[in-house]
Amino acid sequence: MSFEKTNLGNWVENLSHSEGLDGVYSGWYFNDQIQRVIHSLKYEERATLGWELGHHLGNLLPSAQVGDLDFLVPVPLHSVKKRERGYNQAKWIAQGLSSIWEVPVDSSILKRKKYTETQTMLSSTERKKNMDKAFEVKKPIKGITIGIIDDVLTTGSTMSACAVMLKEKGFQSVFAISCSTPKLEKK
Repeated sequence: MSFEKTNLGNWVENLSHSEGLDGVYSGWYFNDQIQRVIHSLKYEERATLGWELGHHLGNLLPSAQVGDLDFLVPVPLHSVKKRERGYNQAKWIAQGLSSIWEVPVDSSILKRKKYTETQTMLSSTERKKNMDKAFEVKKPIKGITIGIIDDVLTTGSTMSACAVMLKEKGFQSVFAISCSTPKLEKK
């Protein structure tokens, strides 16, 4: 893929919402090209694009840079959204990433219990409110380290909401890993 690689590394401090997150990693800056790919993945029944994105992300971002992860956990979709789409794009990305990093994917750890509106047109404050109590931990495993996987990380509200719930249930470390993020000036 010829997307512009990020130098994002571990910029937790650049997120509007970073509670619960121990690190943030993203592969490419969000632009029109990657937006088209992610749109195809999510809305044009092109699930295998997620695996390809995850596979390329795994090659771009060495697992050693993130650290020792016990599991990759895709951000869950609400059952209604999953039924509409037919699949969870984050799970496909996680599976592609897993094929390179050799870290198992576990989709049973987190569940989205609240149906939320799309975040694309919401402000940072509205995003945080939209994600409040949206997730629950279905399989608490104390003392482990996980990477939460999603397609785009904008303000951090979704990943942070997941991380807060996971930390409350005893997870040791939670890292956000996404394919894409907007280009921000470092604070």
